[in-house]
Amino acid sequence: IKNNLNKANEMNRFVNDLKIELNKAEVDTSLFEEDIQAFKEIYNNDLAENYGELSQKAIAIKDQYYDLMKEANSEMSVAYQKVMNKADEVLKELKDYAEYNKSNIAKAQSIKEKAAKKITDSVNLEFSITDKNSHYSLSEIQNETRLAPNVIHQLDMLLVQMVTEPAPEPKGDDPTPTPQPPKKITLKVPKKVMGATEYRELLMGQFRQIGSLPDDAKVEVTIEHK
Repeated sequence: IKNNLNKANEMNRFVNDLKIELNKAEVDTSLFEEDIQAFKEIYNNDLAENYGELSQKAIAIKDQYYDLMKEANSEMSVAYQKVMNKADEVLKELKDYAEYNKSNIAKAQSIKEKAAKKITDSVNLEFSITDKNSHYSLSEIQNETRLAPNVIHQLDMLLVQMVTEPAPEPKGDDPTPTPQPPKKITLKVPKKVMGATEYRELLMGQFRQIGSLPDDAKVEVTIEHK
């Protein structure tokens, strides 16, 4: 009886936590209401005589939550696989100039390692709202998935900051650096109207060309319309 009571209390804590979690995750709680109501009715009135039925209701509630967690976890894994792929691309480019980009290489590697921890192929639930594999609840998984595009943007910015050549040194005894000619870059605009992603990639290409320039450097831009 004591073991059953301890287990029943554990299941009750799960149900109470779940009601809060479902609101955080903005889930339609009507899918759970009937089973939760039946569980509470048994727990508050007929626990000793109907422990088996109580357990069945708790399992039914957990199974419904598991389905939501499984879907959300899959979406998070897909989102952070994209982050992993982007991190590999960024690291490949940065390592071409590793001598000048040690800090950004470390940042990209850290982002990749954190992303890897958000990719799991299964959900392991007991009577808890938190997955034992990822250590996230449903609302936390949803939040991490929403943040994935921001992480990809962080990786893009590491490329914008990529240094491809050492800073010019002053010549002779004159501490004033020799003025450098403007850096010539070409902006090729394929069309007037384009998708936001295409335009973003176009601008990122421009940013990469000037990422290593000091703030007071001059740039000569040639715009070509195709």
